[in-house]
Amino acid sequence: KFIIPFGIFFFLFHVRFLNAYDAVLIIVKITIIIIKCKFFVLFFRKIIDRDILVLISLAYGVCDMVCILFFCPFQTFILKNRCCTDCRIYNWDYAMMFTPFLFLPHLYTWSLLGMSLILLARWEITYHLHPERFSIWTNAGMSCRTCKEKLCHHKKQLQGFWKKNKELIRRF
Repeated sequence: KFIIPFGIFFFLFHVRFLNAYDAVLIIVKITIIIIKCKFFVLFFRKIIDRDILVLISLAYGVCDMVCILFFCPFQTFILKNRCCTDCRIYNWDYAMMFTPFLFLPHLYTWSLLGMSLILLARWEITYHLHPERFSIWTNAGMSCRTCKEKLCHHKKQLQGFWKKNKELIRRF
């Protein structure tokens, strides 16, 4: 319904831009893996226990909300995308959130982890099979004028508030 005819333009765009974008994603993946490995090393050295892994999972959930609503370091510093709707890692949140459950052997924790990995696999497979659905140039549903989320608008309002009231905030 929202797909714009694309032809040779999209093919050239996909070959040049998305391959470079995939190369940038390697930095994101390495960053995530390093963060995860640090927690797993702490767990295996008995510095943190199972309860802390649950708290880490909850912290990932809070950080996900902060990234969506206020500030996303991946969007700002690494991916440099326009907003969350055209972000490649937008649907990686559940996999990020529930990977600490890998070492918590229980039906509930492993089912959450399993479902999150299925969602991640579905997202990545869909991205690779239908990249035109994820491009602002070929999918009119991802344009700002048809956006129903308005997440960018809220982030810009908050950033404007910080800039406008910088001196007032420093006093506190």
